[in-house]
Amino acid sequence: MSNHEIRWPALGLAATIVLLVASAGSTVFVCKEGCSFASIQEAIDSSIEGDTIEVLNGTYSENLYLNKRLTLKGEAGEMPMIYGGGRASAIVISADGAVLEGFNVTGSGHCGCGDSGIKIQANNCTVRGNIIRNNRYGIYATGKNNSIYGNDLIGNVANAYDTGENFWDLGPEGSSSSPWDMWYGGNYFGDFDQDEEGCRDEDGDRICDRPHNISGGANADHHPLAGPILA
Repeated sequence: MSNHEIRWPALGLAATIVLLVASAGSTVFVCKEGCSFASIQEAIDSSIEGDTIEVLNGTYSENLYLNKRLTLKGEAGEMPMIYGGGRASAIVISADGAVLEGFNVTGSGHCGCGDSGIKIQANNCTVRGNIIRNNRYGIYATGKNNSIYGNDLIGNVANAYDTGENFWDLGPEGSSSSPWDMWYGGNYFGDFDQDEEGCRDEDGDRICDRPHNISGGANADHHPLAGPILA
């Protein structure tokens, strides 16, 4: 054996199965009636890192704090609504590595200090496939290395604001692990979808021919979409 070779003791079959189950996480469901939880925040508070929370169709009047590394997703094809009640941010993500997808997010507060549909204060998160409308800010990001794509930002006072270092488009390395990943592009901006607003689509691929700069820093969506993908 060389000085650099390390031999780990073999795990028993039972221990291996336990490790695999623990790493996979559990899935819990939220719905108005008949699920383990009727409140999304209660499901978040009761879950552990690595779990998936699937929210079934309906309107949920909550201000959510995603403070664990969870996957929070709306029921496929239904886009459940998160309504912030006109105060603060509708969803705040403060846990690194969290995933948020498949929601209709509206009703934030009106403070220019950062009230938003989705506020990202963490790193290495994924926010994709959401409709974010009628908020003070659509998405307000301050973290780093977050992937933000496939979202439909429309009717917000400011659709996007980013003081961090984040990725606003999927880019050529995208996979097809979810419906939104099949879009080779970034986000749809309701104030950047016409020629006079800066979006030209000369080749008809539904991707603007020029980047869309994101307010707050030096970030840009390099593949903004020329038409809404979800609304």
